[in-house]
Amino acid sequence: DFVKFSGEDERTTWEHISQYIAQLGEIGNYEAFRVRLFSLSLTGTAFAWFSSLAPGSIMSWNQLERKFHDHFYSGNHEMKLADLASVRQGRDETVSQFMRRFKGIKNRCFNLSISEVDLAGLCFRGLKSSIREKIDNCDYYSVAQVHIRAEVAEGRMNKEKESFKTRRSNVHIVDYESDDSTDDDNDVYLAEFVWPANKKTVSYSSLKPIHKNRQEDIKFTFDVSKCDRIFDELHKFGYIKISHVIPPTEELRKRAYCKFHNSFSHATNDCNVFRRQVQSAINESRLKFHEMQVDETPFPVNTMELQQPKVLVRPHQAESTKGKNVVIGEERPSSKESVREVTYEKTADGKESFKVTVKSSGQGGQGLVATPELRAPGSSLL
Repeated sequence: DFVKFSGEDERTTWEHISQYIAQLGEIGNYEAFRVRLFSLSLTGTAFAWFSSLAPGSIMSWNQLERKFHDHFYSGNHEMKLADLASVRQGRDETVSQFMRRFKGIKNRCFNLSISEVDLAGLCFRGLKSSIREKIDNCDYYSVAQVHIRAEVAEGRMNKEKESFKTRRSNVHIVDYESDDSTDDDNDVYLAEFVWPANKKTVSYSSLKPIHKNRQEDIKFTFDVSKCDRIFDELHKFGYIKISHVIPPTEELRKRAYCKFHNSFSHATNDCNVFRRQVQSAINESRLKFHEMQVDETPFPVNTMELQQPKVLVRPHQAESTKGKNVVIGEERPSSKESVREVTYEKTADGKESFKVTVKSSGQGGQGLVATPELRAPGSSLL
């Protein structure tokens, strides 16, 4: 017996045609048998429609199939490629449940034309980001490959969470539903603060206070841009315990990575969960700010006081400015350029004489004048 189509259930015309041809078996290769036996697969409203067809109106199987689709196909239950690409694994949905739902939607894409590799890519992108990060190091050529590796990663993550259940007060498990660092109640992260029992306060150079105006609301009292260095120092001295391996520095230069969550969805400096943990430790006096080291005399001895300005004077002025608020500088280099001026004159008694005037620049730029007088040959000095 054929599976009946009534046109009143959720089965689509495409689904019924495919199932009808499959049930025909070998005789389905002949169009005449497809047309003659098609009415046996109909019931109710669909059979009434077939009976109402005018005699001689159906000349081929393609014509009958087209009329059948035109009359009963609504498209309400057919899925498109966009529907398949938007499928995402739910927060509490297992990998098996997601794969079953993904394949169900894919089976309702009757006119879908996509390669198996691209289909595997859509399936991979639909997984939770925490699982994608675990299996991102492989190429996938089928949905089955994605399914197998995703289930293995899910099993390992569940074991890791179980091992930390007994210390849940100190451990924060994060399972990234979205790709930001605000997922406080997510699921994959494996870092634990380990504080000493004696409540000893520790200080590190990377832990520095932040300076803001008093009017501003200070959410964190430390410099959050140093979170990556703070994590390294706390981990180095045993105040943070991790169960994962931090990637090498070369890999971390290429993409953001959170050492606290073991995640590539955000950087350690942007991790709000780690920021709150550090702030909580500061508030509880487990951590304190690093004290700045200042020299006893941080300024040179010859630095002038700005509150009592002093006047700069030359060495030749030092004697006259004794006891005053002055600073004695260096001697200004003198420019000793001299000019000689020779003049010819006649004295009152009619005798001839030469007058030589020597001019030179001294301190302050003023000219000094010397005027020796020479008489002409044969004349006497005055």
